[in-house]
Amino acid sequence: MLANRYKFQLTDRPIGHQPGPAIIGAGGMVMVCPAGSPLKGTIQNRAGTVLANPLALTRGGAEFYSSDAAVDLFILAPDGQFVTLWSVGPDEINEVAVDRDRVHQMMVIPLHITNYPATVETDTGFDCPANAVFLADSCGSGVRVTAIDATETVDVGTATAEGGDPDGLLALVAVGVLGAIIFPQGALLVTLRGHVAVAGRSIVITTTAGSDTVQGYVQLAYALLPNAQPIVTMS
Repeated sequence: MLANRYKFQLTDRPIGHQPGPAIIGAGGMVMVCPAGSPLKGTIQNRAGTVLANPLALTRGGAEFYSSDAAVDLFILAPDGQFVTLWSVGPDEINEVAVDRDRVHQMMVIPLHITNYPATVETDTGFDCPANAVFLADSCGSGVRVTAIDATETVDVGTATAEGGDPDGLLALVAVGVLGAIIFPQGALLVTLRGHVAVAGRSIVITTTAGSDTVQGYVQLAYALLPNAQPIVTMS
């Protein structure tokens, strides 16, 4: 078993001075990376068995062990909200508040060439949330490059095997310069329009043939359409 224990539970945002209740719905994932790096970390359970990374949430929470003294957490909540936590120490957090009334969300997916071999359409482990619309134009989708790969590009989209478009969200994004690169967007994100996501369809990343050094974070802006029932129904 690795040395450092991490455990968290998603909760609704506090109401006044009252803590929010635990979110225990089915679904959700967490990707674990060493703090400051987009490389996926090795995680284990209490018995020392290596766990998948991203790791599926259980009743809105997760527990795992890592050799890293601090980790970054990229959490897709069961209802489609996305939470990013940077440089979290062992047993430092217990509850992670999620604002389920917030419409606009930003999915952040770590990108490291080790995890996305050249020319291979690779599943990120994250799926399109239900009731999500990926936002087009200058709403923030793109790649934040932290280590360049001169002359190479990155595609982001949905899985071909599931009827998707593997470069439909971001197409041929040049990763030869540092910083945020927000264009070009893919065919699913036409200017001034968005893409209504197919719930559960896998989000994939493909790097070009010569890719060997690229690192960074894919950022996908989306809105969650309200799906709650009204308190009072007017006839």
